[in-house]
Amino acid sequence: MKKTLLLIVVALLPLATFSQANDKFIDKASQYICDCLNKKDLDLENATAESVELAMGLCFIELYQANEKEINKAYGKILEDDAAMESMAYEIGINMVGKCPEVIIALSSSGVLDDDSEYEEYAEDYKQITATITKVEANQFIEIEVKDDTGKRHKLLWMDYFEGDEIVLDAMNKKDKNKYSIEYIEKEYFDPITKEYRAFKVITGLY
Repeated sequence: MKKTLLLIVVALLPLATFSQANDKFIDKASQYICDCLNKKDLDLENATAESVELAMGLCFIELYQANEKEINKAYGKILEDDAAMESMAYEIGINMVGKCPEVIIALSSSGVLDDDSEYEEYAEDYKQITATITKVEANQFIEIEVKDDTGKRHKLLWMDYFEGDEIVLDAMNKKDKNKYSIEYIEKEYFDPITKEYRAFKVITGLY
């Protein structure tokens, strides 16, 4: 749940646009979370990270219990699928900006962002290239081949939700000659072919 809260806050910072597929539900869900937090009577100006996290966690549980079928239909079983949970949390977080900005301020000032160790672990390893998408292959995982400005080709794995994933889905069905700013990190995974661990490039954002 803490990872979900952190994803919400991270999502709010760039104020990126989100998928319109479930916009009606997202609008309803974000208002539900805002109303739920307001009912908790939190002292937002002096709230601690623990109190904000607890309130947010309880509100998300209430949201899920009240809309389980709708959520599962739109995103899949979010309690069993981290990527589905992240996708929903991301979209709700962005939509909350216009509905209860005071909560966002509280999340930041309470220190919730200060303990984002999961992101800090790879903070210095994030890399960025400008490239075009040359090929998208769906095997055990989706592999994205791109060509950068120097002509060098890179292969990236789609392992988790990332901003811009809809662009890759579109590129699977049609040619895309546009240039994109692509962010990725290198992580080690076991390669069943070589039977050794090796570094793979994992895409984290495409803009």
